[in-house]
Amino acid sequence: EWNNPVHSFQPDLNLLNSSQFQPLLGLQANLQPLFDTDFIRNAWLLQPESKILIECAIDCGVIKTYHGDKKIDLLEIELELVEGTINDLQSFASIIMQ
Repeated sequence: EWNNPVHSFQPDLNLLNSSQFQPLLGLQANLQPLFDTDFIRNAWLLQPESKILIECAIDCGVIKTYHGDKKIDLLEIELELVEGTINDLQSFASIIMQ
């Protein structure tokens, strides 16, 4: 996952500075959108224990195709480990799933 500021709806592949993406730069002009996500995100920093910090984001909205009238509801919970170990995150995720 890469997070970069964007200034238009057209992706800028030059922002993907890893050498593995260099072959894609020639494809920039041929990119066409297939779908759009329209959602609201609510995010919190959670500290279930003193040495653990987890960002919890809840996205709620819809995914729509550009070709046809297809759409599907989007409801996602995303957990991102800010501080702590992967085991801490997995334990926290297990609690949420219950």
